[in-house]
Amino acid sequence: MIEEGNGRKGRGMLRRLCGRVDPEATETRSNPEIDFLALCREAGLPMPAVNALVEGRMVDFSWPRARLVVEVDTYRFHGDRTAFERDHESTMVLRRAGYEVLRTTDRMLEGDAARTFLGLVSELLSSRV
Repeated sequence: MIEEGNGRKGRGMLRRLCGRVDPEATETRSNPEIDFLALCREAGLPMPAVNALVEGRMVDFSWPRARLVVEVDTYRFHGDRTAFERDHESTMVLRRAGYEVLRTTDRMLEGDAARTFLGLVSELLSSRV
């Protein structure tokens, strides 16, 4: 509703209310990002930085001390040639700077795939700090 209500009355109030429920969610830019934060909280993972610059690249989530980045991609915003190339270039730059970059999709954040992905994030956080 926040995403689709641009310019509509009550959008700011709704964003503030969501911030009270999950303060990190106010920095998100999509529903899948909100979902990922909720999954991290449920899994007991340390909360990441949200939509922060890392090596000059805006990334969805990062754990700077562990040098770990997670990108949550949706076909809607990452399904064209330009986005495809930009995403791969960003991954190259971040990996060269010593960051582990994990990419997932909004659909993968459901069911067994989500548990598998969060397990991988947890393992990397444990081994890289």
